[in-house]
Amino acid sequence: MPEKNMNTILRYPEKVKNTSDPYVIFSSHKAHYNAANKDINMNADNHIALYMPQSVTVSDSMRYENFSTGVVGALMESGFDTDNYSTEDIKALAHEYGPALAAGAAGIAFDSLLGAGAGAAISSKVNSEIQKSTQSVLNPREFALFRSPSMRQFAYNFTFIPESETESDTAMAIVKSFRQTMYPNVASVMTYKFPHVYTIQYVNADIIKIPEVALASASVVYNPNSMSYFKQNNRPVEIQLSLTFQELKPITSQLVADGY
Repeated sequence: MPEKNMNTILRYPEKVKNTSDPYVIFSSHKAHYNAANKDINMNADNHIALYMPQSVTVSDSMRYENFSTGVVGALMESGFDTDNYSTEDIKALAHEYGPALAAGAAGIAFDSLLGAGAGAAISSKVNSEIQKSTQSVLNPREFALFRSPSMRQFAYNFTFIPESETESDTAMAIVKSFRQTMYPNVASVMTYKFPHVYTIQYVNADIIKIPEVALASASVVYNPNSMSYFKQNNRPVEIQLSLTFQELKPITSQLVADGY
């Protein structure tokens, strides 16, 4: 399959190129995996310019995982100094691990009599009875451990209601361009070439910068409110386009300071 012809400029509505109102430019190119877009050549002959959608949402999130270190964490925090432990701590430790060891040893016989896992089941029940009577349990020492920033998604919704045959042609071409760009080309019998990705820029609008992103999904609805079509070419009078882009790399605090 030949390479996609990406050297086109598509604008909707037609007046978007001559307006002082905010609008958004989607420029497609091969992936650089550059979170800051600093080294990406923004080719003026290769983009789609669309009106600013009604809302632009940015959702930042981090990945944290929950861990529990229990006795080991307590020992490490105290520097293994037993003077830091109270009588209740020692009792709780004995209640937690003493019955398990005893039942585990007895479990050799129980397992042979009652089946595999009987020793562990008895240990658990003995432990539960002791906790009920003492009304105390070991502190699991739970905490959240930072892992990494999450890679964000950016969603855009556009509605095309062309006012001329030219705008109708452009709307159809824009939909086709986004869909064509998001799909890979065949490189060989067994491999794909990576699809092109996008750099998104807001013009005449002071909002955050968008890093290099891939088009992860595109949804098109033709004539959502009617069954009317242009008489000239049988094209729908209304098209709804929903796009979801995915970051190629997570950003950092420094990039947020730089406007991303």
